Amino acid sequence: MEIKIAKHAGFCIGVRKAVEKALAATNSYEIKKPIYSLGHLVHNSFVVEELKKKGIIIVNSIDEINTTGTLIISAHGVSPHIFNQVKEKKLDVIDTTCTQVAKVQNLAKQLSNDGYLIIIIGDKNHPEVKGVREWAGTNSYVISNREEILPEILTKKIGIISQTTISLELFDTISKSIREKATAEVKIFNTICSATSTRQKAAITLAHEVDAMLIIGDNKSANTNRLYELSKGIQENSYLVAEPSIINKEWLLNKKNVGITAGASTPIEIIDSVIKKLRDMEQPNDQYT
Repeated sequence: MEIKIAKHAGFCIGVRKAVEKALAATNSYEIKKPIYSLGHLVHNSFVVEELKKKGIIIVNSIDEINTTGTLIISAHGVSPHIFNQVKEKKLDVIDTTCTQVAKVQNLAKQLSNDGYLIIIIGDKNHPEVKGVREWAGTNSYVISNREEILPEILTKKIGIISQTTISLELFDTISKSIREKATAEVKIFNTICSATSTRQKAAITLAHEVDAMLIIGDNKSANTNRLYELSKGIQENSYLVAEPSIINKEWLLNKKNVGITAGASTPIEIIDSVIKKLRDMEQPNDQYT
């Protein structure tokens, strides 16, 4: 059995920088301790556990912090309200917000200031979207499918932005539908991260070439789940793999080749361990595509 690995897989630049900043903080005498992380730094359980081992404390709310120290803002970003709370608590801050997410936050704020109703295409429960919506203000909506397009918003001038990790297909479908139905000005901004797009394209290409696909990543990761959905739509034998132990040998029976891709929050350690598990099972030769 041959292993083919997608050209673009694993940590994106934003996630890599966030993790590097967090790890560097734990080893620095200049950083005020303890170090807190507001929510999970990235959506990967392995990474989160490694950070905990280094002494980083995970909190779900600023209200849980009752001492001085340092707060890490995750790669997904936060709302302006959080920064105000941080000042009140007199916490030091390490802001690891992805630069692409920060651009979306600033764009949402600018469009809102210019009087546009902001439509964010994405998952309303995702931390990135929650944060961006607060930057956009109360005159905003989150839409995840065409059925959620309300008639009353179509008479207003609209600014459309997106969660950075959604698929281009979803963005185009919803934004096109809004533009066709709207009776006022519509500005459309494709704010999908290029790392998301390249990983999706690479996964789609690879799924056409193999007998089975393993998508490595945490099921809490939006971009990992999207890679799985795209792959499954092409290659029925697609499987979401959070760690090597869940790989079922039956998945690979009579398969001449298997493709591997990984979400943007999946560390190289997990990817390597999955490859090792496959080699131990079949002793295949790997080939990068």
